[in-house]
Amino acid sequence: MNHPIRSTWPYLRWFLLLLLGTMLVLMLMASLLSNAAFGQLFEEHGLIEWLSFAIWLVVAAVFARMALRGGGVVAWLAVPVCIAAALRESDLHKSLTGYSVLKLGFYSSPDFAAWQKAVAGLAVAITAIALIALLALAVRSALRNGIVNPPMLLLILAVGLLVVTKVFDRAPAVLLEDFGIALSDLTRRWLQAFEEGLEALLPVPFLLAFIASRASSTTAAPFSRSG
Repeated sequence: MNHPIRSTWPYLRWFLLLLLGTMLVLMLMASLLSNAAFGQLFEEHGLIEWLSFAIWLVVAAVFARMALRGGGVVAWLAVPVCIAAALRESDLHKSLTGYSVLKLGFYSSPDFAAWQKAVAGLAVAITAIALIALLALAVRSALRNGIVNPPMLLLILAVGLLVVTKVFDRAPAVLLEDFGIALSDLTRRWLQAFEEGLEALLPVPFLLAFIASRASSTTAAPFSRSG
């Protein structure tokens, strides 16, 4: 009989294959699509960004279903975080007032009603508490059991992807403004495609980390049923 941790390694392999395949497809699309088609897919509020929004909501629904079926505290905590990520991805966090509720200026400004600040503040607080709780559970597991297990490695990959997408987003402007390096049109298209495409992939490793941890009976998994 397979060891519980060993039986979860396929989840990590599946995601790595998905990641490599996605990057190849994104590179080909950026290289071959016309400017008009590329813009429709990868510009702000393009198809890929709305796909990311939809994937976050689907993952939130999966976590909610698992929570209702005894998935534990982690599944419950993941629901508001996924919903908040979906709203942030589509800029719907600005729809209440036209101004980002994530900025401190929103709460200090006299231009917004008290009820708007209260609703926005409550939503942000719930999300922040859930995110901090999830981070604390993952850190506790890493300190106790190490990081060489598929759920934890999937989480590390997810965080790494998040950082990489932000680097891709800022790299052209930073290189030009700070170093005088102007990237070619093709390179900028690759970076933009990677940024939007990999952002759409972000929910997947978080979900796989939770599923892998539930498939394992060891406490080394950061998202074990006991939370």
